[in-house]
Amino acid sequence: MTNFIQLFKQFWNNRSRDIVIGCIGRIESFDKVRMRADVQPLVEYTSENSTSATRFAIIGDIPVQFLFAGGYYIRPDYVKGDLVWISYATFSIENGLNNSFDDFDGSVFSRENASVSHGLAKENWTAPTAFSDSGLLVGHNSGGITLQITETDIIGKGAKISWDGMFEIFNATEPAVLGDTLVAIMTTFCSALSSIAPGAVAENAIALSAIKTAAASLQTQLGTIKAQKVKIS
Repeated sequence: MTNFIQLFKQFWNNRSRDIVIGCIGRIESFDKVRMRADVQPLVEYTSENSTSATRFAIIGDIPVQFLFAGGYYIRPDYVKGDLVWISYATFSIENGLNNSFDDFDGSVFSRENASVSHGLAKENWTAPTAFSDSGLLVGHNSGGITLQITETDIIGKGAKISWDGMFEIFNATEPAVLGDTLVAIMTTFCSALSSIAPGAVAENAIALSAIKTAAASLQTQLGTIKAQKVKIS
């Protein structure tokens, strides 16, 4: 009985190795516009009557899974050397990727039906400090940028935040002030006042005229210091 169990186990293992449903792979190249990648499966095998191991061949141009729903997306940016999980579909995915139906009777778990499922961290990797923060985190392992979403707050950390478009805080009532514009306007106004010759202002018509002109110029420019895209409360 023991010999039969061993033989059956060996037979099952040999046959099961022909069915690959997933393995760790390494990104060789990534097209982030097409969301396709060339991936090296990190698996090797030794054929009968051979003493050297053979690596699985690189699987080229396979789909890369990402969050895509209702037109919204979060797109990863894989680089050469990233570790990923490769999934092998039971049936063909060629027609399915075109929103059509694939043949049930086709080959199963074949390399042509592989896709990149998600990224993996290497064993004993060095996590950035922010990784211990609570909530949902989006960032870079360099620690240079982090977006943290908690139950009540959104916290951003980085050297610079750029925004193209209107930025408005809900319930905000006042436009933000453009600092450089305000400084330029006030500098012009103060320069005009400082150039007035000293004397009795009340008796100096020229000085009064200069002040009036400078004040009128300042008044016409006040509207330009209001930010058009940022409001605060």
